[in-house]
Amino acid sequence: MELYDIIEKRRSIRKYKDIPVEKEKLYRIFKSATLIPSWSCKHCWRFIIVDELETKLMISQAVDESNPAQDALKHAPMIVIICANPVDTEEIDDKEYYMADCGIAMEHIMLSATYEGLATCWIGLFDEDNIKSILKIPSQIRIVGITPLGYGDEMPEDKEKVGIKDITYYNKWESNIGFNNI
Repeated sequence: MELYDIIEKRRSIRKYKDIPVEKEKLYRIFKSATLIPSWSCKHCWRFIIVDELETKLMISQAVDESNPAQDALKHAPMIVIICANPVDTEEIDDKEYYMADCGIAMEHIMLSATYEGLATCWIGLFDEDNIKSILKIPSQIRIVGITPLGYGDEMPEDKEKVGIKDITYYNKWESNIGFNNI
């Protein structure tokens, strides 16, 4: 599969099959996270992989019940939590670079999972203190995101995406880059 095919194929999946994820696939997925750039090569991120049913249920309760991804956390074979220690990176001009590092790492995980035939769904709204308590995460560590991980049991239709001309400028703000004819 080509890179752009993987990017187009990735979807937020909220229904999962009851099929375990092979260790070889997990290894390749998490190996991809070791290859990303990070602030001063500090590698502030850490992943917690959860496959115990009771723990998955407790984590799902830390996500608002109105979020359809809550159910995905209960039924996916595993959950991945990405954490970071903010002191392992910098904050410059009110920009916390551990957030960027974790975003890059999680995107590598999600694209690698798609390549492996697996599904994910980024979850960013949760009760952080509750999940820290469940997983015994130290107080200085921040939870940045969560995703179910497994074999998807749905394929949502494509949603309309923003146009390239709406997000890309040339040389200065709101100057058309000229993609109209491509």
